[in-house]
Amino acid sequence: MGTPENPAFIRFKERFQAYPVYDDPARAPKTVVSQTESIIGLMANGGLSGDFIHNYITNYTFPFLKTAAVGVRRVFDKTLSAADSQPVEANEAADFTNVVFAWMHHFATSPYLPNGFARRGMLRAPQSEEEFIRRLREIKFQLNGMASGVISTDMTLDTSVAAFRTYQFFRVGAVMPLKFPESEKEKEEHSRQIMAKILEGIDTDFFKES
Repeated sequence: MGTPENPAFIRFKERFQAYPVYDDPARAPKTVVSQTESIIGLMANGGLSGDFIHNYITNYTFPFLKTAAVGVRRVFDKTLSAADSQPVEANEAADFTNVVFAWMHHFATSPYLPNGFARRGMLRAPQSEEEFIRRLREIKFQLNGMASGVISTDMTLDTSVAAFRTYQFFRVGAVMPLKFPESEKEKEEHSRQIMAKILEGIDTDFFKES
């Protein structure tokens, strides 16, 4: 899974449901982030009406960001005691947001930085609850400005770091796989489990030399 970017990342695999069940599937974090990324792209090309953009980000994107903020204790609570006291949707939104933050430096691209972004640079993951909330507020502010035309959708490092970081959050969240490649240890364990299942109920003494 890579080097942890904050206290929660090391426990991601045990906590995060890749395919959680939602009453409204359109509100699943991955779906909302992917749709918002598409809207930002069409927004820049004038391909969507202002009413549609406003309605979607108001009714889907902003509630997702708010839900992630509600679940922030889940991300930084080392004892995970917050998990039982918070709605499942808040935990999932916060976990998904945290993972996107943690992988932004890896998936984000810019012609100004051909060698990529540093893990501890401008795209580093939040290191505290306060920083996590500030980043969510930044995303909401920038996205609202883009939708209203106040903030340019020409999101490059030389125009606005905040706008660039906001766009990369949605872009990375959209392209980031929900399941990462297995480590060699996980692959070996998986192979042993498969082999054990195949041999279940088979008399292996038959294959031994007499």
